[in-house]
Amino acid sequence: MFGALILVSLVVLWQVHVESGQTLTNWLDDTFLPVYRSIRLGLNHVLRRSIASRQNKAQLRKYDRYQEKLDDTKAFPCAGTSPLRSPNVPKTAHQVRPGDIDVIGAIGDSITAGMGTSATDLLQLIVDDRGKSFSGGGEGNWRTTLTLPNILKVFNSNLIITMMIGANDFCIEVCYQGNPYDLLEKHRVHLLQALRSLRDGLPKTIVVIIPPPFIRPVVEFKDRPPVCRMMHSFLCPCLAGLAYRNQRETFDDVMRKWQLLDIEIANSREFDLEDFTVIPLNMTLNYTFPKHPDGQTNYGYLSSDCFHLSERGHARFANGVWNSLLEPFGSKSLDGSDTFSKFYCPTKEQPFIFTRRNSSP
Repeated sequence: MFGALILVSLVVLWQVHVESGQTLTNWLDDTFLPVYRSIRLGLNHVLRRSIASRQNKAQLRKYDRYQEKLDDTKAFPCAGTSPLRSPNVPKTAHQVRPGDIDVIGAIGDSITAGMGTSATDLLQLIVDDRGKSFSGGGEGNWRTTLTLPNILKVFNSNLIITMMIGANDFCIEVCYQGNPYDLLEKHRVHLLQALRSLRDGLPKTIVVIIPPPFIRPVVEFKDRPPVCRMMHSFLCPCLAGLAYRNQRETFDDVMRKWQLLDIEIANSREFDLEDFTVIPLNMTLNYTFPKHPDGQTNYGYLSSDCFHLSERGHARFANGVWNSLLEPFGSKSLDGSDTFSKFYCPTKEQPFIFTRRNSSP
């Protein structure tokens, strides 16, 4: 029987240096890391106070990045739709209601860690606002901070544990491979290892894999402000740097194949068991950012670097992840939707999180 049911959101967005499986440290790390850590912690303390200020919130509103708080009288969209929790502890991963989830964790990179979520300048980008991350954030509640854990808290408030693990950017690795396609095989090996470790060591678990969005459009927005062009070249030189223009088609192909590889591995029969299953989400395959009526990019969904997600961006992404969990296999959305414009709920006929087995008619 299931004890504490666990939902692990394995966000395979942009993993890099860790793919090599090698230790990339030397004596310099022992010398300088403590100094760097001390400086970083001090900066974080100062910047967090700045981010929490009324002035910063006013700036977020000005840039349209702020997630507006809903009034307490606003009812949860799924209120009263179906029993929130199973009357008995589920015996299979394919009969799990949202309210049965007791623990939620997230594995990913700087997007998952909430880097720059509430930033209004470039210096604030170094602050990881993990409580507002779409996949693992538990700050506030669904009215103030729409995240997957905060949605699940409505169904089950007993225990929510946020497990955040960061990784490096895919953006800065693919162009340093002798053969860019080698990165795919490394990723296959390590993703299989990760899933097998979870399967063998953490039963009673549902793993959700979110493939990386195709990020070429992000670094080629036609109306990018100069600061965004600079930050894209710094954060994502493989895709935005002029030095790799002649390899862009290859890098784009690697990104598309990476997406399909995630889905292929997630659909492997070895991960479809009674007490363990993997759910791939398709919402990032054609994920796009909203535009203004005049066709210009709505940068309100992005942070100060026009790359990481803002508060509004995380809320929109969380809404998409939630909807995807309640869509059957074969009918999962390929893109996102505006926050609360589409918000699915469990029903009496379909009360469970959709897995491969319970999606069949």
